[in-house]
Amino acid sequence: MAFSPRLVYLAVLVLASLVMLSNAAVRVSRLRATNLPGDSLGYRPDPYVKAWCAGVSGGKSETVKDTYSPIWKKEFNFPSCKPKSTLRLEVWDKDISNDDLLGRCTVMLSSGSFSNAKCAMKKDKAMTSRLMLVAILVTAAHLPLTDAAVRLWGLRAFNLKGDPIGPPDPYIKVWCSSTFGGMTEFHKNNANPIWTVEFNFPNCKAFDNLQLEVWDKDTNFDDLLETCLTQVRSGTHVNNNCMVGKGSLSYNYELI
Repeated sequence: MAFSPRLVYLAVLVLASLVMLSNAAVRVSRLRATNLPGDSLGYRPDPYVKAWCAGVSGGKSETVKDTYSPIWKKEFNFPSCKPKSTLRLEVWDKDISNDDLLGRCTVMLSSGSFSNAKCAMKKDKAMTSRLMLVAILVTAAHLPLTDAAVRLWGLRAFNLKGDPIGPPDPYIKVWCSSTFGGMTEFHKNNANPIWTVEFNFPNCKAFDNLQLEVWDKDTNFDDLLETCLTQVRSGTHVNNNCMVGKGSLSYNYELI
């Protein structure tokens, strides 16, 4: 069954701050969409958004159930994003087994203000004709940064155990205090994964709790392998370790 192109309006507010002439921070909020496509059976989608800036994952939004016109509360923060970096947004439909990519859009950030920038959502190879256009409102403004920021990187695990059938398909979710920073990619059948994603929390400060959850991706319900908690301290801290069953998780973080 062929789908006719749909017009999607995704309103995005991006606030960019220039600091020390070389650093910047971008905040993406107030995301909404209208007239999203459903599936081939006619069911309404359960949409959510993933965001990247300059290749750095900002995580994903909450899933809004059963709607063609979602409004997301999620706010994405990119403390190291700069003008001329590429902001990438992907709209997904949450499904029981495999989530469906509805479309993606990219825009180059710049200082100043501009509105009604249009870009075409590129259709995935696995999709038929779900080509979408996106109207984006992007506003860049000079704002002061907060007094603290936490960067988390260098995540790797050793000797993770999956289910009795075989090795796990592990990924990690991260929070600082109550702020969700997103999740890593998952590695299929890998007991010793190395994740390349870097997490940034522009409003995280000393004595906040940094929480890392190690998950095993499954067909129906993902399994939580372990929750690691550490209290943020000033400075740079490398090779922090947390036990995950008989295995372990290692990571680095710094309070800027």
